[in-house]
Amino acid sequence: MRLGSWNIGTLTSKLRELADVFARKKVNIVCLQETKWVGEKAKEVDGTGLKLWYTGINKSRNGVGIMIDKSFRDKVVDVKRKCDMIILVKLVVGDLILNILSVYAPQVGLQPIDKSQFWEDLEEVLRGIPREEKIFLG
Repeated sequence: MRLGSWNIGTLTSKLRELADVFARKKVNIVCLQETKWVGEKAKEVDGTGLKLWYTGINKSRNGVGIMIDKSFRDKVVDVKRKCDMIILVKLVVGDLILNILSVYAPQVGLQPIDKSQFWEDLEEVLRGIPREEKIFLG
């Protein structure tokens, strides 16, 4: 299994480029930050076997997602979208339970209360993962 993380800047008009990178680098799962897509959805990437789960509330900032190839996408058993900076996808692979988190930490210029809320949200998500389950944070 090959995992990655990419601050994409925006997903708009980059899905085909991302699919090409998946194929070239033989990546199975990638965490995406700064997608700048609005909604809490899942999207099939036409003709590629890839599936993207994402969350975002503003077209001009934040947004995270997790894209998974066809060999692992059917192993997804749960998706949790905490906010526009935290998404978790849980997979069952054999006897292993794997939690993939895509996280976009607050940047300079945000209010201290916004930063505190982010860290509280992340701690809450992490506390909800049983110790015996594996975590990948991207």
